[in-house]
Amino acid sequence: MAVYKNKNGLWSIRFKYKDNNDCWKQKVSNTGKSGFKKKKDALEKEKQVIQEVQTQLLMQQNNENKKTFEEVMNETLLECSYYMKETSIKTTKQALNHAKEIFDKYIDEITPQDLRKIILELEKKELSLSTIDKVYYKINLVFKYAFENDYITSNPLNKVRRIKKPDQVDDKEFNVWKLYQFQEYIQNVKDPMYYTLFSLLYYTGMRRGEALGLQWKHVDLNKGTINIKQTLSNVHSIKKPVLTPPKTKNSIRLIHMPQVSIQIMKEWYQHERKKYHFDDNAFVFGFIYPLARNTVYNQFRSYLRIGTKGYGFTDENSLIGKFEVDEIVLLKGRVYFNEKKAGGYKDFNIHVQIIDIIDNPNGLNYVVSIALPYVRLHDLRHSCVSLMINNMKTQQSLVALAHHFGHTVDTMLKTYAHFFNETEQALISDFDTIIENEMISNQMMI
Repeated sequence: MAVYKNKNGLWSIRFKYKDNNDCWKQKVSNTGKSGFKKKKDALEKEKQVIQEVQTQLLMQQNNENKKTFEEVMNETLLECSYYMKETSIKTTKQALNHAKEIFDKYIDEITPQDLRKIILELEKKELSLSTIDKVYYKINLVFKYAFENDYITSNPLNKVRRIKKPDQVDDKEFNVWKLYQFQEYIQNVKDPMYYTLFSLLYYTGMRRGEALGLQWKHVDLNKGTINIKQTLSNVHSIKKPVLTPPKTKNSIRLIHMPQVSIQIMKEWYQHERKKYHFDDNAFVFGFIYPLARNTVYNQFRSYLRIGTKGYGFTDENSLIGKFEVDEIVLLKGRVYFNEKKAGGYKDFNIHVQIIDIIDNPNGLNYVVSIALPYVRLHDLRHSCVSLMINNMKTQQSLVALAHHFGHTVDTMLKTYAHFFNETEQALISDFDTIIENEMISNQMMI
């Protein structure tokens, strides 16, 4: 670095420096008409220019090291892939997609206001509190990673609190089938494999992935037990089946089947063991490969719908009940998917609702749809929980219940709180009877 007299006899500045790529650069600076008249002025300018160059290099370096939220998110997901299940990675990505508006922002420039706006928008959409919590914690996962890797000096999400009204609770209401409703449904499932599978899900409360991951080596029909050690994961990006450990450590468990399940499973075993190359490694549902999760879901829904439109056409000979619109009647016979008797048909023995009465030259005057309450496939699990809870007698039953369904007692209470409220009412009713009997007994002794 130096000041020197140029060809005009004036003082100029010239020095070399290395840029951020470790390449030499030269800086020349003049002022006025190609230089300074006094050396003192040139030296002062030299200090200023050096400071400007250093500042510029630092800013360039900082910009090169800056990362967007999306870049840090991808790094976070890559790290998570070493210890998270693929299904957990999938749900994490889904949750983080709610924060797309900050994907292109540099992570060190994201403010608490930016994040608060995202949370408020989620609440405006009236998403469940558990969904909003999931988004909050997944965003926090990214910022924690950024902080640990020095991309940020503080976590802006620490200053964001999700607004929650004092009286607001996250009610988890489930549609469930009572036993008679399930029995009405299952008697219409003619395929023995799906009959066995849906019965197992209802009577044991196993998760779909747990049931589909079962191999015969996990089933002891003599003892009536199932050893749940693996689950069929819901990973759409991979075409072949992916078997992983169950959802949580509590999900790895040995459960007992009720007698009705044991009998159904024994019959299915006798059917399967006749197949060529059958052994204990065969999958209970699917044989060589487990059934696909979506296939099972679609089959479950198909027995709850009449045709693709959800309704069909039948005649009065197939119906038992009051023939009026909106009435629930028993359908015991054939229902067609088309009023012209085209497009297929199915035989049912199930309650339906008459949604219309029409003039039809083919005698199909009644338009009907299945009257069972809408449930998802996973609601068979909730139905089993409801059935067991409403028959619980002791506190010890709660511990056994949590083990059976692969939960902690705390999770069991939180997830199925409204079921326990119903049980509490029955408990108090029984307690009233005990008190009343004691009072009568005491009066007789006086």
